[in-house]
Amino acid sequence: MIKKIIIIKVILFSFLFSNCPDGFEEMNNQCFWTNDLIVLQKFIINSNLSLNPLELGVQQWENGRLVSLCSSIYTIDGCQQSYQLSGPIPDEIFHLDQLRDLRLLGNELNGHIPTNFGELTNLEYLDLSYNYLNGEIPDSFGNLINLTDLYLSQNNFNGEIPENFCYLYKLKHFYAFSNLLNGELPSCIGNLSDLVILNLFENEFNGSLPSSISHLNNLVYLDLSNNNIVGLPQSIGEISTLSYLHLNNNEIVYLP
Repeated sequence: MIKKIIIIKVILFSFLFSNCPDGFEEMNNQCFWTNDLIVLQKFIINSNLSLNPLELGVQQWENGRLVSLCSSIYTIDGCQQSYQLSGPIPDEIFHLDQLRDLRLLGNELNGHIPTNFGELTNLEYLDLSYNYLNGEIPDSFGNLINLTDLYLSQNNFNGEIPENFCYLYKLKHFYAFSNLLNGELPSCIGNLSDLVILNLFENEFNGSLPSSISHLNNLVYLDLSNNNIVGLPQSIGEISTLSYLHLNNNEIVYLP
């Protein structure tokens, strides 16, 4: 706790004596939004790492605001690190309101996603896969209206996909396999007409797929294997773009 207070005080102290505009702090002869730096520092503190905020993962800044952050043990996104983030996602995450790309796959993050996560309305790409996150997907995710790519696989998320999820009209790729998600898919899922890939393999979904799924006229890949689905709508055959359909290990009693 003392370490946390000292680091934040140092950030605020340097802010008071910088040549930057109000709200910005000078580091390495550049100006950075103070609240962005504080959020990065919270990630560092939660993970018990010894870094300064600008050393965390791979970052991209524009006009002093953080627009991209990537930190992973995997090479896939070109930001492989020798350390893993751990602990909860900071409650202050909402301060990163200019963030467009957040990739934190392959870490040891745990706990719930903060409910204010939905305030990151500029977010286009979010990858929280392969962590230890739990709880329900926040209703506030429906506010992430610019999101095109969402990856939540290999966590411990439970509960139903919220109805507000259907406001993600730009979503193209949604991966949430190997979780504990349950209930039926939202009846409004057909609103996601730009969706190309939907991978919900190995969850606990049940009931029948909603008839609105036929409105996904760009869908190419659908994987609902290893769930408890019992029925498919007749209209599923209307998805002319669908090339890959995986439904094995369900409880389907009738195929249209």
